[in-house]
Amino acid sequence: MEAKKFAEDAVREFLLFRGFTDTLQSFESELHAQCGSGFYLLARVDRILMLMRDYVQRFEAERLVDLLAFLKSRVTKSGDVQLQQTATALERSLKRYYIVYAMQNGRKDKVLEFFGKYGKSLLRSGDPDWNAWFALYKSGSEEAILKEEERQMDEYLKAKNEELANLIKNSTAVPEYWVESPPPTPPRSNSSRSSGFSSQESVTVNEADYDADTDEDSSSDFSISLPRSAPVREASQKIARTRVTYTCSFKPERNEISNSWENAREVFPVAVQHQELFTRHLSPITRCRYSTTGANIASASQDGTVSIWAPNVSSSVAVSHNATICGGAEVLSLEWTEQLLFLGTAERRIKGWNVETKRVVCDLTTEAMFPRVLDLKCSPTDPVFCCAAATEIIPSGEGVHGLGYGSLTIWNMHTLQATTALELGQEPPVMTSACFNDNGKILAAGATDGKIRIFDLREKNSVAGWPAYNGCAVSCVRFGQDQNSVFSLGANGKIIEWSMRKKSQIQHRGKYAKSYSALASGILPRNEFAISPSGRHVLLTSNTTTAPLYHWDSSMTQRSLAHEAAITSVDWHPASPMTFLTGSADHSVRITAAVDSME
Repeated sequence: MEAKKFAEDAVREFLLFRGFTDTLQSFESELHAQCGSGFYLLARVDRILMLMRDYVQRFEAERLVDLLAFLKSRVTKSGDVQLQQTATALERSLKRYYIVYAMQNGRKDKVLEFFGKYGKSLLRSGDPDWNAWFALYKSGSEEAILKEEERQMDEYLKAKNEELANLIKNSTAVPEYWVESPPPTPPRSNSSRSSGFSSQESVTVNEADYDADTDEDSSSDFSISLPRSAPVREASQKIARTRVTYTCSFKPERNEISNSWENAREVFPVAVQHQELFTRHLSPITRCRYSTTGANIASASQDGTVSIWAPNVSSSVAVSHNATICGGAEVLSLEWTEQLLFLGTAERRIKGWNVETKRVVCDLTTEAMFPRVLDLKCSPTDPVFCCAAATEIIPSGEGVHGLGYGSLTIWNMHTLQATTALELGQEPPVMTSACFNDNGKILAAGATDGKIRIFDLREKNSVAGWPAYNGCAVSCVRFGQDQNSVFSLGANGKIIEWSMRKKSQIQHRGKYAKSYSALASGILPRNEFAISPSGRHVLLTSNTTTAPLYHWDSSMTQRSLAHEAAITSVDWHPASPMTFLTGSADHSVRITAAVDSME
Protein backbone atom coordinates (compact mmCIF):
# COMPACT_ATOMS: atom_id res chain seq x y z
CA MET A 1 0.00 0.00 0.00
CA GLU A 2 2.84 2.42 0.87
CA ALA A 3 4.57 1.78 -2.47
CA LYS A 4 1.29 2.33 -4.33
CA LYS A 5 0.65 5.61 -2.53
CA PHE A 6 4.23 6.76 -3.26
CA ALA A 7 3.83 6.02 -6.99
CA GLU A 8 0.51 7.86 -7.18
CA ASP A 9 1.97 10.90 -5.41
CA ALA A 10 4.93 10.90 -7.80
CA VAL A 11 2.63 10.90 -10.84
CA ARG A 12 0.53 13.65 -9.29
CA GLU A 13 3.61 15.79 -8.58
CA PHE A 14 4.86 15.35 -12.15
CA LEU A 15 1.52 16.40 -13.65
CA LEU A 16 1.38 19.48 -11.42
CA PHE A 17 4.99 20.40 -12.30
CA ARG A 18 4.30 20.18 -16.04
CA GLY A 19 1.02 22.07 -15.73
CA PHE A 20 -1.13 19.19 -17.02
CA THR A 21 -4.12 20.19 -14.90
CA ASP A 22 -6.73 18.52 -17.12
CA THR A 23 -4.74 15.28 -17.08
CA LEU A 24 -4.44 15.53 -13.30
CA GLN A 25 -8.21 15.81 -12.96
CA SER A 26 -8.67 12.75 -15.20
CA PHE A 27 -6.10 10.89 -13.13
CA GLU A 28 -7.92 11.77 -9.90
CA SER A 29 -11.24 10.72 -11.45
CA GLU A 30 -9.80 7.33 -12.47
CA LEU A 31 -8.38 6.79 -9.00
CA HIS A 32 -11.76 7.47 -7.39
CA ALA A 33 -13.50 5.22 -9.90
CA GLN A 34 -11.17 2.30 -9.10
CA CYS A 35 -10.78 2.65 -5.35
CA GLY A 36 -12.60 -0.19 -3.67
CA SER A 37 -12.39 -0.11 0.09
CA GLY A 38 -13.32 2.20 2.91
CA PHE A 39 -9.68 2.08 4.10
CA TYR A 40 -8.52 3.38 0.72
CA LEU A 41 -11.00 6.26 0.88
CA LEU A 42 -10.09 7.24 4.43
CA ALA A 43 -6.47 7.57 3.40
CA ARG A 44 -7.53 10.37 1.05
CA VAL A 45 -10.08 12.31 3.06
CA ASP A 46 -8.17 15.60 2.72
CA ARG A 47 -7.82 15.17 -1.04
CA ILE A 48 -11.48 14.28 -1.48
CA LEU A 49 -12.54 17.37 0.45
CA MET A 50 -10.18 19.52 -1.62
CA LEU A 51 -11.58 17.99 -4.80
CA MET A 52 -15.16 18.72 -3.67
CA ARG A 53 -14.22 22.35 -2.94
CA ASP A 54 -12.60 22.71 -6.38
CA TYR A 55 -15.67 21.27 -8.10
CA VAL A 56 -17.89 23.82 -6.34
CA GLN A 57 -15.61 26.79 -7.06
CA ARG A 58 -15.30 25.79 -10.72
CA PHE A 59 -19.06 25.21 -11.02
CA GLU A 60 -18.50 21.59 -12.11
CA ALA A 61 -21.81 20.30 -10.79
CA GLU A 62 -21.77 17.05 -12.76
CA ARG A 63 -18.41 15.97 -11.34
CA LEU A 64 -19.47 16.96 -7.83
CA VAL A 65 -22.70 14.94 -8.03
CA ASP A 66 -20.90 11.92 -9.50
CA LEU A 67 -18.30 11.98 -6.73
CA LEU A 68 -20.98 12.23 -4.03
CA ALA A 69 -22.93 9.37 -5.59
CA PHE A 70 -19.79 7.23 -5.66
CA LEU A 71 -18.98 7.92 -2.02
CA LYS A 72 -22.57 7.21 -1.00
CA SER A 73 -22.57 3.89 -2.85
CA ARG A 74 -19.39 2.79 -1.04
CA VAL A 75 -20.80 3.80 2.34
CA THR A 76 -24.05 1.92 1.62
CA LYS A 77 -22.09 -1.29 1.01
CA SER A 78 -20.49 -0.98 4.43
CA GLY A 79 -23.87 -1.43 6.18
CA ASP A 80 -23.08 1.20 8.82
CA VAL A 81 -26.36 3.12 9.37
CA GLN A 82 -24.74 6.08 11.12
CA LEU A 83 -22.17 6.41 8.35
CA GLN A 84 -24.94 6.33 5.75
CA GLN A 85 -26.81 9.14 7.52
CA THR A 86 -23.60 11.19 7.63
CA ALA A 87 -23.01 10.65 3.89
CA THR A 88 -26.59 11.72 3.10
CA ALA A 89 -26.20 14.89 5.18
CA LEU A 90 -22.87 15.67 3.50
CA GLU A 91 -24.42 15.22 0.05
CA ARG A 92 -27.35 17.53 0.88
CA SER A 93 -25.09 20.19 2.40
CA LEU A 94 -22.60 20.23 -0.48
CA LYS A 95 -25.33 20.55 -3.09
CA ARG A 96 -26.83 23.49 -1.21
CA TYR A 97 -23.37 25.03 -0.79
CA TYR A 98 -22.93 24.79 -4.57
CA ILE A 99 -26.18 26.72 -5.10
CA VAL A 100 -25.29 29.38 -2.50
CA TYR A 101 -21.78 29.80 -3.92
CA ALA A 102 -23.16 30.24 -7.45
CA MET A 103 -25.68 32.86 -6.26
CA GLN A 104 -23.00 34.76 -4.33
CA ASN A 105 -20.85 34.93 -7.45
CA GLY A 106 -23.68 36.09 -9.70
CA ARG A 107 -23.89 32.80 -11.63
CA LYS A 108 -27.65 32.32 -11.75
CA ASP A 109 -27.14 30.41 -14.98
CA LYS A 110 -25.35 27.68 -13.03
CA VAL A 111 -28.22 27.53 -10.51
CA LEU A 112 -30.75 27.13 -13.32
CA GLU A 113 -28.56 24.51 -14.95
CA PHE A 114 -28.25 22.58 -11.65
CA PHE A 115 -31.98 22.49 -10.95
CA GLY A 116 -32.77 21.72 -14.57
CA LYS A 117 -30.52 18.66 -14.51
CA TYR A 118 -30.99 17.35 -10.96
CA GLY A 119 -34.30 18.89 -9.88
CA LYS A 120 -36.40 15.78 -10.43
CA SER A 121 -34.03 13.56 -8.46
CA LEU A 122 -34.01 16.08 -5.58
CA LEU A 123 -37.81 16.07 -5.43
CA ARG A 124 -37.87 12.27 -5.52
CA SER A 125 -35.41 12.13 -2.61
CA GLY A 126 -38.28 12.87 -0.21
CA ASP A 127 -36.52 15.77 1.51
CA PRO A 128 -39.23 18.48 2.00
CA ASP A 129 -36.59 21.17 2.63
CA TRP A 130 -35.72 21.21 -1.08
CA ASN A 131 -39.13 22.72 -1.93
CA ALA A 132 -38.05 26.10 -0.54
CA TRP A 133 -34.81 25.98 -2.53
CA PHE A 134 -36.76 25.56 -5.75
CA ALA A 135 -37.96 29.16 -5.36
CA LEU A 136 -34.53 30.20 -6.69
CA TYR A 137 -35.08 28.12 -9.79
CA LYS A 138 -38.56 29.51 -10.47
CA SER A 139 -37.53 33.15 -9.97
CA GLY A 140 -34.46 32.65 -12.13
CA SER A 141 -36.48 31.08 -14.95
CA GLU A 142 -38.95 33.96 -14.93
CA GLU A 143 -36.12 36.48 -14.93
CA ALA A 144 -34.52 34.76 -17.93
CA ILE A 145 -37.79 34.94 -19.86
CA LEU A 146 -38.19 38.62 -19.05
CA LYS A 147 -34.63 39.35 -20.14
CA GLU A 148 -35.22 37.61 -23.46
CA GLU A 149 -38.39 39.66 -24.03
CA GLU A 150 -36.47 42.81 -23.17
CA ARG A 151 -33.71 41.90 -25.60
CA GLN A 152 -36.21 41.35 -28.41
CA MET A 153 -37.88 44.67 -27.65
CA ASP A 154 -34.53 46.48 -27.64
CA GLU A 155 -33.65 45.01 -31.02
CA TYR A 156 -36.95 46.21 -32.43
CA LEU A 157 -36.39 49.73 -31.05
CA LYS A 158 -32.86 49.87 -32.45
CA ALA A 159 -34.12 48.99 -35.91
CA LYS A 160 -36.81 51.68 -35.68
CA ASN A 161 -34.28 54.21 -34.39
CA GLU A 162 -32.07 53.68 -37.43
CA GLU A 163 -34.98 53.96 -39.83
CA LEU A 164 -36.31 57.11 -38.22
CA ALA A 165 -32.88 58.72 -37.88
CA ASN A 166 -32.27 58.35 -41.61
CA LEU A 167 -35.64 59.90 -42.37
CA ILE A 168 -34.97 62.83 -40.04
CA LYS A 169 -31.52 63.45 -41.49
CA ASN A 170 -32.89 63.56 -45.04
CA SER A 171 -35.84 65.79 -44.14
CA THR A 172 -35.86 69.59 -43.84
CA ALA A 173 -39.17 69.74 -41.95
CA VAL A 174 -40.28 68.28 -38.66
CA PRO A 175 -41.02 64.66 -39.57
CA GLU A 176 -44.34 63.15 -38.69
CA TYR A 177 -45.34 59.77 -40.01
CA TRP A 178 -47.13 56.57 -39.32
CA VAL A 179 -45.29 53.53 -38.08
CA GLU A 180 -46.42 50.11 -37.01
CA SER A 181 -46.28 49.16 -33.39
CA PRO A 182 -43.96 46.24 -32.56
CA PRO A 183 -45.40 42.77 -32.86
CA PRO A 184 -47.01 41.51 -29.66
CA THR A 185 -45.08 39.24 -27.33
CA PRO A 186 -46.68 35.78 -27.02
CA PRO A 187 -48.47 35.41 -23.67
CA ARG A 188 -46.53 33.62 -20.95
CA SER A 189 -48.15 31.18 -18.55
CA ASN A 190 -47.68 31.17 -14.75
CA SER A 191 -46.62 34.80 -14.64
CA SER A 192 -48.48 38.04 -14.17
CA ARG A 193 -45.54 40.21 -15.31
CA SER A 194 -45.39 41.32 -18.93
CA SER A 195 -44.07 44.08 -21.12
CA GLY A 196 -45.50 45.85 -24.13
CA PHE A 197 -46.57 49.15 -25.66
CA SER A 198 -49.52 51.30 -24.95
CA SER A 199 -51.36 52.49 -27.99
CA GLN A 200 -51.15 56.31 -28.58
CA GLU A 201 -47.77 57.45 -27.31
CA SER A 202 -46.44 60.71 -28.72
CA VAL A 203 -43.08 62.46 -28.65
CA THR A 204 -42.28 65.63 -30.59
CA VAL A 205 -39.25 66.73 -32.58
CA ASN A 206 -37.45 69.93 -31.65
CA GLU A 207 -35.71 70.92 -34.87
CA ALA A 208 -33.67 73.63 -33.17
CA ASP A 209 -31.92 71.10 -30.95
CA TYR A 210 -30.75 68.99 -33.88
CA ASP A 211 -27.29 69.53 -35.31
CA ALA A 212 -26.48 67.30 -38.26
CA ASP A 213 -22.77 68.13 -38.21
CA THR A 214 -21.55 65.32 -36.00
CA ASP A 215 -19.01 62.62 -36.66
CA GLU A 216 -21.15 60.03 -34.92
CA ASP A 217 -23.57 57.53 -36.32
CA SER A 218 -26.78 59.49 -36.14
CA SER A 219 -28.86 56.39 -35.70
CA SER A 220 -27.58 55.97 -32.16
CA ASP A 221 -28.42 59.56 -31.19
CA PHE A 222 -32.18 59.04 -31.40
CA SER A 223 -34.25 57.26 -28.81
CA ILE A 224 -37.82 56.09 -28.60
CA SER A 225 -39.20 56.26 -25.08
CA LEU A 226 -42.30 54.14 -24.66
CA PRO A 227 -43.61 52.66 -21.41
CA ARG A 228 -43.30 48.94 -20.78
CA SER A 229 -45.91 48.64 -18.12
CA ALA A 230 -48.95 48.18 -20.36
CA PRO A 231 -50.22 44.60 -20.64
CA VAL A 232 -49.19 42.55 -23.62
CA ARG A 233 -51.87 42.17 -26.22
CA GLU A 234 -52.98 38.73 -27.29
CA ALA A 235 -50.93 37.16 -30.10
CA SER A 236 -53.99 36.81 -32.31
CA GLN A 237 -54.85 40.52 -32.14
CA LYS A 238 -54.10 42.53 -35.26
CA ILE A 239 -51.13 44.92 -35.12
CA ALA A 240 -52.43 48.38 -34.21
CA ARG A 241 -51.24 51.48 -36.04
CA THR A 242 -49.91 54.18 -33.79
CA ARG A 243 -49.21 57.79 -34.63
CA VAL A 244 -45.77 58.63 -33.26
CA THR A 245 -43.35 61.54 -33.66
CA TYR A 246 -39.78 61.45 -32.41
CA THR A 247 -37.30 63.78 -30.75
CA CYS A 248 -33.54 64.13 -31.00
CA SER A 249 -32.32 65.66 -27.74
CA PHE A 250 -28.56 64.95 -27.95
CA LYS A 251 -26.37 67.82 -29.08
CA PRO A 252 -22.56 67.77 -28.70
CA GLU A 253 -21.04 70.69 -26.86
CA ARG A 254 -18.45 72.42 -29.00
CA ASN A 255 -16.26 73.41 -26.06
CA GLU A 256 -15.86 69.76 -24.99
CA ILE A 257 -14.71 68.11 -28.19
CA SER A 258 -12.40 68.71 -31.09
CA ASN A 259 -13.47 69.91 -34.48
CA SER A 260 -13.35 66.36 -35.83
CA TRP A 261 -17.14 66.29 -36.01
CA GLU A 262 -17.47 69.74 -37.58
CA ASN A 263 -16.43 68.54 -41.05
CA ALA A 264 -17.70 64.96 -40.90
CA ARG A 265 -21.30 64.86 -42.03
CA GLU A 266 -21.62 61.12 -42.67
CA VAL A 267 -20.31 57.86 -41.31
CA PHE A 268 -19.62 55.50 -44.21
CA PRO A 269 -19.60 51.69 -44.01
CA VAL A 270 -16.21 50.19 -44.86
CA ALA A 271 -15.67 48.83 -48.35
CA VAL A 272 -15.06 45.12 -47.78
CA GLN A 273 -12.71 43.01 -49.88
CA HIS A 274 -13.25 39.81 -47.91
CA GLN A 275 -14.85 38.80 -44.63
CA GLU A 276 -14.91 35.61 -42.55
CA LEU A 277 -17.13 34.63 -39.65
CA PHE A 278 -16.14 32.40 -36.71
CA THR A 279 -19.11 31.04 -34.75
CA ARG A 280 -17.86 28.20 -32.53
CA HIS A 281 -18.39 30.11 -29.26
CA LEU A 282 -21.54 29.58 -27.21
CA SER A 283 -21.47 32.81 -25.17
CA PRO A 284 -20.54 36.49 -25.68
CA ILE A 285 -16.99 37.24 -26.80
CA THR A 286 -14.84 38.95 -24.15
CA ARG A 287 -11.53 39.32 -26.03
CA CYS A 288 -10.07 38.40 -29.44
CA ARG A 289 -6.42 38.80 -30.44
CA TYR A 290 -4.14 38.17 -33.43
CA SER A 291 -0.89 36.33 -32.73
CA THR A 292 2.36 38.26 -33.16
CA THR A 293 2.63 37.11 -36.79
CA GLY A 294 -1.09 37.20 -37.57
CA ALA A 295 -1.07 33.49 -38.45
CA ASN A 296 -3.40 32.56 -35.57
CA ILE A 297 -6.27 34.14 -33.70
CA ALA A 298 -7.36 33.56 -30.11
CA SER A 299 -10.92 34.40 -29.06
CA ALA A 300 -12.34 34.09 -25.55
CA SER A 301 -15.89 34.05 -24.25
CA GLN A 302 -17.78 34.47 -21.00
CA ASP A 303 -18.20 30.73 -20.47
CA GLY A 304 -14.43 30.40 -19.98
CA THR A 305 -13.50 28.83 -23.33
CA VAL A 306 -10.70 30.10 -25.58
CA SER A 307 -10.53 29.02 -29.22
CA ILE A 308 -7.33 29.18 -31.29
CA TRP A 309 -7.91 29.21 -35.01
CA ALA A 310 -6.23 30.20 -38.26
CA PRO A 311 -7.85 32.66 -40.69
CA ASN A 312 -7.88 32.34 -44.48
CA VAL A 313 -8.80 35.87 -45.49
CA SER A 314 -7.15 35.68 -48.90
CA SER A 315 -9.03 32.55 -50.02
CA SER A 316 -12.45 31.00 -49.93
CA VAL A 317 -11.27 28.24 -47.58
CA ALA A 318 -13.05 28.23 -44.22
CA VAL A 319 -11.21 29.05 -41.02
CA SER A 320 -9.18 26.25 -39.45
CA HIS A 321 -9.87 25.50 -35.77
CA ASN A 322 -6.73 24.38 -33.95
CA ALA A 323 -7.54 24.04 -30.25
CA THR A 324 -9.96 24.88 -27.46
CA ILE A 325 -8.74 25.81 -23.97
CA CYS A 326 -10.88 25.76 -20.84
CA GLY A 327 -10.09 28.70 -18.57
CA GLY A 328 -12.32 27.47 -15.75
CA ALA A 329 -14.00 30.89 -15.41
CA GLU A 330 -14.85 33.91 -17.54
CA VAL A 331 -11.77 34.91 -19.57
CA LEU A 332 -11.14 38.66 -19.25
CA SER A 333 -7.76 39.06 -20.99
CA LEU A 334 -5.60 37.52 -23.74
CA GLU A 335 -1.99 38.15 -24.76
CA TRP A 336 0.34 36.48 -27.28
CA THR A 337 4.09 35.91 -27.35
CA GLU A 338 5.80 34.10 -30.24
CA GLN A 339 4.80 30.64 -29.05
CA LEU A 340 2.65 31.18 -25.97
CA LEU A 341 -0.87 32.45 -25.40
CA PHE A 342 -1.58 33.87 -21.95
CA LEU A 343 -5.14 34.11 -20.67
CA GLY A 344 -6.44 35.71 -17.48
CA THR A 345 -9.75 34.82 -15.83
CA ALA A 346 -12.18 36.32 -13.34
CA GLU A 347 -11.11 33.79 -10.70
CA ARG A 348 -7.37 34.45 -10.15
CA ARG A 349 -6.04 32.17 -12.91
CA ILE A 350 -3.32 33.05 -15.42
CA LYS A 351 -2.66 30.21 -17.86
CA GLY A 352 0.04 29.89 -20.50
CA TRP A 353 -0.72 27.72 -23.54
CA ASN A 354 1.98 26.48 -25.92
CA VAL A 355 0.57 26.60 -29.44
CA GLU A 356 3.02 24.06 -30.88
CA THR A 357 2.71 21.36 -28.22
CA LYS A 358 -0.94 22.26 -27.47
CA ARG A 359 -0.31 22.05 -23.73
CA VAL A 360 -0.78 24.29 -20.71
CA VAL A 361 2.77 25.11 -19.65
CA CYS A 362 1.93 27.27 -16.64
CA ASP A 363 -1.07 27.75 -14.39
CA LEU A 364 -0.61 30.71 -12.02
CA THR A 365 -2.81 32.42 -9.46
CA THR A 366 -2.97 36.07 -8.47
CA GLU A 367 -3.34 37.39 -4.94
CA ALA A 368 -6.62 36.39 -3.33
CA MET A 369 -7.55 40.07 -2.93
CA PHE A 370 -7.29 40.66 -6.70
CA PRO A 371 -9.03 37.77 -8.49
CA ARG A 372 -10.11 39.55 -11.71
CA VAL A 373 -7.28 39.57 -14.28
CA LEU A 374 -8.43 42.51 -16.40
CA ASP A 375 -5.37 42.87 -18.66
CA LEU A 376 -2.18 41.01 -19.54
CA LYS A 377 0.69 42.48 -21.57
CA CYS A 378 3.98 40.80 -22.49
CA SER A 379 7.22 42.74 -22.87
CA PRO A 380 8.45 42.81 -26.51
CA THR A 381 12.09 42.40 -25.37
CA ASP A 382 12.25 40.72 -21.94
CA PRO A 383 10.77 37.47 -20.54
CA VAL A 384 8.27 39.29 -18.33
CA PHE A 385 4.60 40.17 -18.49
CA CYS A 386 2.41 42.71 -16.74
CA CYS A 387 -0.81 41.74 -14.96
CA ALA A 388 -3.52 44.29 -14.14
CA ALA A 389 -5.85 42.69 -11.60
CA ALA A 390 -8.78 43.97 -9.55
CA THR A 391 -10.91 43.11 -6.56
CA GLU A 392 -14.37 41.65 -6.91
CA ILE A 393 -17.17 44.16 -7.50
CA ILE A 394 -17.89 45.36 -3.98
CA PRO A 395 -21.58 45.86 -3.08
CA SER A 396 -20.69 48.62 -0.61
CA GLY A 397 -19.14 50.64 -3.44
CA GLU A 398 -15.59 50.90 -2.11
CA GLY A 399 -12.71 52.20 -4.18
CA VAL A 400 -12.64 54.88 -6.87
CA HIS A 401 -16.16 55.39 -8.31
CA GLY A 402 -17.24 52.35 -6.25
CA LEU A 403 -15.36 50.00 -8.60
CA GLY A 404 -13.01 48.46 -6.05
CA TYR A 405 -9.20 48.44 -5.92
CA GLY A 406 -6.51 47.24 -8.29
CA SER A 407 -2.93 46.02 -8.60
CA LEU A 408 -0.26 46.18 -11.32
CA THR A 409 2.30 43.38 -11.10
CA ILE A 410 5.30 42.30 -13.17
CA TRP A 411 5.78 38.51 -13.52
CA ASN A 412 8.91 36.62 -14.65
CA MET A 413 8.16 34.03 -17.37
CA HIS A 414 11.15 31.86 -16.42
CA THR A 415 10.57 31.60 -12.68
CA LEU A 416 6.78 32.02 -13.00
CA GLN A 417 6.83 34.30 -9.98
CA ALA A 418 5.55 37.84 -9.39
CA THR A 419 8.71 39.95 -9.08
CA THR A 420 7.47 43.55 -8.76
CA ALA A 421 4.25 45.12 -7.49
CA LEU A 422 4.18 48.66 -8.92
CA GLU A 423 3.20 51.37 -6.46
CA LEU A 424 -0.34 52.73 -6.98
CA GLY A 425 -0.95 54.55 -3.67
CA GLN A 426 -2.72 53.73 -0.41
CA GLU A 427 -6.10 53.27 -2.12
CA PRO A 428 -5.02 51.87 -5.49
CA PRO A 429 -7.57 52.36 -8.27
CA VAL A 430 -8.45 49.60 -10.69
CA MET A 431 -5.98 49.56 -13.58
CA THR A 432 -8.17 48.91 -16.61
CA SER A 433 -5.49 48.75 -19.32
CA ALA A 434 -1.70 48.61 -19.71
CA CYS A 435 0.84 48.57 -22.57
CA PHE A 436 4.64 48.36 -23.09
CA ASN A 437 6.62 50.60 -25.40
CA ASP A 438 8.76 48.98 -28.14
CA ASN A 439 11.89 48.51 -25.97
CA GLY A 440 9.95 47.07 -23.04
CA LYS A 441 11.33 49.56 -20.53
CA ILE A 442 8.32 51.87 -20.24
CA LEU A 443 4.83 50.81 -19.18
CA ALA A 444 1.74 52.99 -19.59
CA ALA A 445 -1.47 52.25 -17.66
CA GLY A 446 -4.94 53.79 -17.39
CA ALA A 447 -7.14 53.61 -14.31
CA THR A 448 -10.62 54.21 -12.96
CA ASP A 449 -9.46 57.44 -11.29
CA GLY A 450 -9.10 59.01 -14.76
CA LYS A 451 -5.29 59.14 -14.66
CA ILE A 452 -2.66 57.80 -17.04
CA ARG A 453 0.49 56.57 -15.29
CA ILE A 454 3.92 56.01 -16.86
CA PHE A 455 6.28 53.52 -15.16
CA ASP A 456 10.02 53.07 -15.76
CA LEU A 457 10.57 49.34 -15.25
CA ARG A 458 14.33 49.81 -14.83
CA GLU A 459 13.67 51.92 -11.74
CA LYS A 460 10.43 50.03 -10.93
CA ASN A 461 8.51 53.20 -10.13
CA SER A 462 6.18 55.78 -11.64
CA VAL A 463 7.97 58.56 -13.55
CA ALA A 464 4.94 60.50 -14.76
CA GLY A 465 1.18 60.69 -14.47
CA TRP A 466 -1.61 63.08 -15.34
CA PRO A 467 -5.41 63.34 -15.12
CA ALA A 468 -6.72 62.52 -18.58
CA TYR A 469 -10.50 62.79 -18.21
CA ASN A 470 -11.21 64.95 -15.14
CA GLY A 471 -12.07 61.98 -12.94
CA CYS A 472 -13.81 59.95 -15.66
CA ALA A 473 -12.30 56.44 -15.89
CA VAL A 474 -9.78 55.48 -18.57
CA SER A 475 -10.98 52.50 -20.61
CA CYS A 476 -7.90 51.73 -22.70
CA VAL A 477 -4.34 52.96 -23.41
CA ARG A 478 -2.00 52.17 -26.34
CA PHE A 479 1.37 53.51 -27.47
CA GLY A 480 1.37 55.20 -30.87
CA GLN A 481 3.29 53.63 -33.74
CA ASP A 482 6.17 56.11 -33.39
CA GLN A 483 6.31 55.48 -29.59
CA ASN A 484 6.33 59.25 -29.01
CA SER A 485 2.70 59.38 -27.93
CA VAL A 486 0.07 57.50 -25.94
CA PHE A 487 -3.51 57.10 -27.14
CA SER A 488 -6.27 56.78 -24.57
CA LEU A 489 -10.02 56.11 -24.57
CA GLY A 490 -12.15 57.45 -21.71
CA ALA A 491 -15.39 56.09 -20.35
CA ASN A 492 -16.97 59.29 -21.72
CA GLY A 493 -16.13 58.18 -25.29
CA LYS A 494 -13.24 60.59 -25.96
CA ILE A 495 -10.09 59.39 -27.73
CA ILE A 496 -7.00 61.55 -27.12
CA GLU A 497 -3.38 61.34 -28.28
CA TRP A 498 -0.94 62.49 -25.57
CA SER A 499 2.66 63.55 -26.08
CA MET A 500 5.31 61.42 -24.35
CA ARG A 501 7.86 64.21 -24.55
CA LYS A 502 5.60 66.77 -22.94
CA LYS A 503 3.56 64.77 -20.48
CA SER A 504 -0.09 65.71 -20.00
CA GLN A 505 -0.13 67.77 -23.22
CA ILE A 506 -2.48 66.78 -26.02
CA GLN A 507 -0.45 66.06 -29.15
CA HIS A 508 -3.35 65.64 -31.55
CA ARG A 509 -6.97 66.68 -31.52
CA GLY A 510 -8.99 63.69 -30.50
CA LYS A 511 -12.11 61.98 -31.73
CA TYR A 512 -15.44 61.91 -29.93
CA ALA A 513 -17.15 58.50 -29.83
CA LYS A 514 -19.82 59.14 -27.21
CA SER A 515 -22.62 57.35 -29.02
CA TYR A 516 -20.39 54.28 -29.49
CA SER A 517 -18.26 53.88 -26.37
CA ALA A 518 -19.56 56.13 -23.58
CA LEU A 519 -20.46 54.33 -20.35
CA ALA A 520 -22.66 55.23 -17.41
CA SER A 521 -21.04 55.88 -14.04
CA GLY A 522 -20.51 52.89 -11.76
CA ILE A 523 -19.64 50.54 -14.64
CA LEU A 524 -16.11 49.14 -14.94
CA PRO A 525 -14.77 50.20 -18.37
CA ARG A 526 -14.15 47.28 -20.71
CA ASN A 527 -14.18 49.15 -24.02
CA GLU A 528 -10.95 49.10 -26.02
CA PHE A 529 -9.45 50.26 -29.32
CA ALA A 530 -6.81 49.03 -31.77
CA ILE A 531 -4.39 51.06 -33.89
CA SER A 532 -3.53 49.96 -37.43
CA PRO A 533 0.10 49.09 -38.33
CA SER A 534 0.34 52.36 -40.26
CA GLY A 535 -0.90 54.33 -37.27
CA ARG A 536 -3.49 56.09 -39.43
CA HIS A 537 -6.62 54.21 -38.35
CA VAL A 538 -8.18 53.61 -34.94
CA LEU A 539 -10.88 50.95 -34.47
CA LEU A 540 -13.12 51.00 -31.38
CA THR A 541 -15.41 48.62 -29.58
CA SER A 542 -19.00 49.80 -29.51
CA ASN A 543 -22.19 49.71 -27.49
CA THR A 544 -23.99 49.40 -30.85
CA THR A 545 -23.79 46.66 -33.49
CA THR A 546 -21.14 48.46 -35.59
CA ALA A 547 -17.60 49.52 -34.66
CA PRO A 548 -16.36 53.01 -35.64
CA LEU A 549 -13.14 53.24 -37.64
CA TYR A 550 -11.51 56.67 -37.43
CA HIS A 551 -8.99 58.05 -39.91
CA TRP A 552 -6.76 59.81 -37.43
CA ASP A 553 -5.22 62.29 -39.88
CA SER A 554 -8.54 63.32 -41.42
CA SER A 555 -12.13 63.99 -40.44
CA MET A 556 -13.42 60.87 -42.17
CA THR A 557 -15.14 58.15 -40.14
CA GLN A 558 -16.21 54.68 -41.26
CA ARG A 559 -17.94 51.83 -39.49
CA SER A 560 -17.59 48.07 -39.69
CA LEU A 561 -20.25 45.76 -41.05
CA ALA A 562 -22.87 45.05 -38.42
CA HIS A 563 -22.92 42.21 -35.92
CA GLU A 564 -26.17 41.27 -34.21
CA ALA A 565 -25.13 42.68 -30.82
CA ALA A 566 -22.59 45.03 -29.23
CA ILE A 567 -18.92 44.93 -30.31
CA THR A 568 -16.98 43.77 -27.24
CA SER A 569 -13.41 43.40 -28.57
CA VAL A 570 -11.29 44.59 -31.52
CA ASP A 571 -7.78 43.95 -32.82
CA TRP A 572 -5.71 44.76 -35.88
CA HIS A 573 -3.62 42.40 -38.01
CA PRO A 574 0.04 43.09 -37.11
CA ALA A 575 1.10 43.43 -40.76
CA SER A 576 -1.93 43.91 -43.00
CA PRO A 577 -2.85 47.62 -43.21
CA MET A 578 -6.65 47.15 -43.41
CA THR A 579 -7.44 43.75 -41.85
CA PHE A 580 -9.05 43.70 -38.43
CA LEU A 581 -11.04 41.62 -35.93
CA THR A 582 -14.36 42.41 -34.28
CA GLY A 583 -15.74 40.21 -31.50
CA SER A 584 -19.34 40.58 -30.40
CA ALA A 585 -21.84 39.74 -27.70
CA ASP A 586 -23.66 37.74 -30.41
CA HIS A 587 -20.99 35.01 -29.82
CA SER A 588 -19.23 35.59 -33.16
CA VAL A 589 -15.88 36.94 -34.35
CA ARG A 590 -15.48 38.59 -37.77
CA ILE A 591 -12.29 39.02 -39.80
CA THR A 592 -12.66 41.94 -42.19
CA ALA A 593 -10.27 42.84 -45.00
CA ALA A 594 -11.33 46.36 -45.97
CA VAL A 595 -10.33 48.90 -48.61
CA ASP A 596 -8.47 51.97 -47.38
CA SER A 597 -10.68 54.79 -48.64
CA MET A 598 -7.88 57.31 -48.04
CA GLU A 599 -5.61 55.81 -50.69
